[in-house]
Amino acid sequence: SNTIVMSEAPATAWAGAEMNIAGASTVNTVSIFNDSSFGNPIGTPITIGAFGTIGSLYNNEPAYTAEVTLDSDGWNTFPVDWSFNNNFIVAQLFDWEVTIGLDESASPSEHSMILFAGGGWDYWSIAGASIGDGEWGIRANADVTGANVTYNVYTDNVETASGLTNNAFTVTGLTNNTEYEFYATATYPDGEES
Repeated sequence: SNTIVMSEAPATAWAGAEMNIAGASTVNTVSIFNDSSFGNPIGTPITIGAFGTIGSLYNNEPAYTAEVTLDSDGWNTFPVDWSFNNNFIVAQLFDWEVTIGLDESASPSEHSMILFAGGGWDYWSIAGASIGDGEWGIRANADVTGANVTYNVYTDNVETASGLTNNAFTVTGLTNNTEYEFYATATYPDGEES
């Protein structure tokens, strides 16, 4: 584990965890990891936030923010009620005094994002990995409605099942030592199948 801090005042940045979700979701809690032995002292006030998308890009302005206090070492969990449609980023603002935890054992990072002042969101593995790669000490609990899709299963190019709402299906009536070709598709509310 490590912490990252901006090198001088008044520099600030957002460190975020990318949440790849299709469809509607509601963030119930945001958790921030703290270790006062090398990070923020207990009682440090911080700003958390969440960023939605504009088209396929992440917005640089937060859709939601909250001022919270790190009351303990370990995971500090804060209740929120933030709604999104599709991908979003849950983030913590940090500066030259407030640090952000970085778990370098989770490398290469896949969900860690960074927003430096005046720039756009970028993957930490690209923008900051020379400092140290890993995943930010940020997580969220979210209820996911999903994309409201149904699934179709095909066996040898013949539809075996359609309109499935579960992502599991068992094909029956198969013969041992016979080769079969299977594939599945998703049908979206607009009728498009992919």
